[in-house]
Amino acid sequence: MGNQALLEAYGVTESGRVQKLVYEESRSGRSVVLLAHDKHACGALSVADVVREEAMQAVSQMMGMGLRVIMLTGDNEGPARAVAGELGIDEVQAHVLPEQKSEKI
Repeated sequence: MGNQALLEAYGVTESGRVQKLVYEESRSGRSVVLLAHDKHACGALSVADVVREEAMQAVSQMMGMGLRVIMLTGDNEGPARAVAGELGIDEVQAHVLPEQKSEKI
């Protein structure tokens, strides 16, 4: 069970149907967790992030101070952009691993 990149690293194959689902859900701002068995993707779970009110307030305050606000996330591009859009953040860097975040900052 994992994201598309993890399953690919383990040699899991995806049907066209699964690839289409991942694409459509990602475009809708959702993340997809895939389930595999015997090197074949056999299930998927779509999840969406909920933006907390405190996050909206924090981003608004930072922008009000004239700070440049960038979203650094390990998430896929589609869901990251959806959350960033809700928060009013224009600059998004997705697929950033935890050890890469400090380098980016």
